[in-house]
Amino acid sequence: MHHSSSQEEYIKELEEKIKSKDRKIEVLKTQLKERRVEGSKILSEIRRMNQNIVSKKIEFADIVEKVKNFNNEFVIHHEDALKTIDLVYMLNQDLLLENADLKDQKVKLLEANDKLKKIAKIWEENFEKNNEATNTLFETEQKLREKSQRLEAAYTKTYQKITESINYAKKLQEAMMPDSLPVQHNLSDTFIFWQPKDIVSGDFYWMCEKNYKIIVAAVDCTGHGVPGAIMSAVGIRLLNEIVFVKGILEPSAILYELDKNVNNMLVHSKEKRREGMDAAICVIDNIPEYYREYIGEKKIKYAGARQPFVYIKDGELHRVRGDKKSIGEKSQLIDNDDFKYTQHEVLVDSPVSFYLFSDGFQDQFGGLGKKFSLRRMEEIFLANYKKPMDEQKDIITNEFIIWKGDEQQIDDVTVMGFKVV
Repeated sequence: MHHSSSQEEYIKELEEKIKSKDRKIEVLKTQLKERRVEGSKILSEIRRMNQNIVSKKIEFADIVEKVKNFNNEFVIHHEDALKTIDLVYMLNQDLLLENADLKDQKVKLLEANDKLKKIAKIWEENFEKNNEATNTLFETEQKLREKSQRLEAAYTKTYQKITESINYAKKLQEAMMPDSLPVQHNLSDTFIFWQPKDIVSGDFYWMCEKNYKIIVAAVDCTGHGVPGAIMSAVGIRLLNEIVFVKGILEPSAILYELDKNVNNMLVHSKEKRREGMDAAICVIDNIPEYYREYIGEKKIKYAGARQPFVYIKDGELHRVRGDKKSIGEKSQLIDNDDFKYTQHEVLVDSPVSFYLFSDGFQDQFGGLGKKFSLRRMEEIFLANYKKPMDEQKDIITNEFIIWKGDEQQIDDVTVMGFKVV
């Protein structure tokens, strides 16, 4: 009986504790709205168990076990609730940060808007100025266009006058060239290929017959066009004076006199000058048949200032190099009189074909951006020397045209061929 009384007290005490927990559960129910269903079930179960305890006097151990189970479930729900609270807190913090960022952006947008307003105001102020400047530019452009048209008309008129003058200069230059007919008459066969780069040329050929000698020269003056043509006029006049007035008929002596006269003409230039000439001169004996047994062997004499002399005899090609000093070039020697041009001789005991030329042909650019070269010229000479000189001229002309193609001619071109028997 005593034991039953203490059990009832214990049950009452337990009921008190259960009531206390029930109050706590009610508080939790208020805090955890999201868990109301689970809490209600727990409370209902606890009430039901309380009723069972009161009415049926079930065993204490079973009650305790069930209470523990319900307790554990409550703890789990409580932990889930705490996690949910933490998550809500974190989301709230993120929202606060985003809100602060939005406020900063709003401030920046307001500042940018103020700047845009200022820019718009400045643009409006400058719009009128730009309009005025555009109108001024248009008027200036109109004036410049009119001025350009006047200048173009003046340039065209001036260009026509200059072209007419240069064309007239070409006629004068051609008139100054010696008449080649007497020389061609005295030689068995000849040709002259003369191709200026511009209207007038810095290249010129010169020939004459004097005292039973035929003198031929191929001269390349510094430059081309008008400057070269002026130098060529000087060269023609000097050669006429040297041969016809002074009577000098040796090629080396002719070059010496030509060099001396050009240097005297250009003595005003104290610096290293560019004016000058490269020249090749041949003197051919033109002795009548009835005098040959008294005078001796027939010869071709040659001297060159940076110009080679090519001749073919008995089917063999020979190249004779000129001296490495141009006409009018300042010598390194103290006295220019110390320099003498080298004279070469070729005995004409069998037919000889020889060729004089400037460097314009061999230096011309053509196929694959290469120069024609002296070697190619010599191959043409050797392959065709037996043909008449007129045919050789046609071959050389065609070779030059084909090689040059669409390239610009870079220099004046002179090639001369002669046959001596």
